[in-house]
Amino acid sequence: MTLSVQKEIWPAIGWEPIFTNGQPLWVMTVLSVNDEVGDCAAYRGICRDISLYSDIYQAEVAEGVRAGGNKISEAEARALFPEIEAKQLRYRS
Repeated sequence: MTLSVQKEIWPAIGWEPIFTNGQPLWVMTVLSVNDEVGDCAAYRGICRDISLYSDIYQAEVAEGVRAGGNKISEAEARALFPEIEAKQLRYRS
């Protein structure tokens, strides 16, 4: 299984981001690809900024979003992750 990640600052009212412990919160969307069977699904969750943390920690957060996030629609996933079309993946319902 491979994971691809998209993230953006989670805006509050207007253009100001929401902060927790001095860090902005992020909306993270994770594409989970099952390479063996050629299908995928995308999940969305909220996390703090992890860009300054190790690759291992970032992968753990992405896995947490995949495991506990909300699944997004196929249309939204295809708009965010061009690799779905490029690899001709089936989207898990």
